[in-house]
Amino acid sequence: MLITATLVVSQWNLVAHNATGASNSFRDTVWAILLGLCGLRVAVVPGRHRIAAAVILISGLGLVLGGTLAEHDHLGLQLVEVTCGCLAVACALAAYLSPSPPK
Repeated sequence: MLITATLVVSQWNLVAHNATGASNSFRDTVWAILLGLCGLRVAVVPGRHRIAAAVILISGLGLVLGGTLAEHDHLGLQLVEVTCGCLAVACALAAYLSPSPPK
């Protein structure tokens, strides 16, 4: 949930008002929505979250790839994307390895 908040807040400050900034914003918004929904699932429902962890992992890798390969107008946004992507990958591993509830 914190990664989603960070991505949303950073877009107001770091995204340029041109075509490159718009494509970065659209891409980051999609990843932020997926991370937020899956983060809410992980936070609310106890147990192991295989599907949510897979979506978080894909979103995190998408942020890392977008941050490193896509064109950016501002280095700060690039750093935020890569950092949030790495944190999302770590969160995905934690969600996948979380213990199942006792039966």
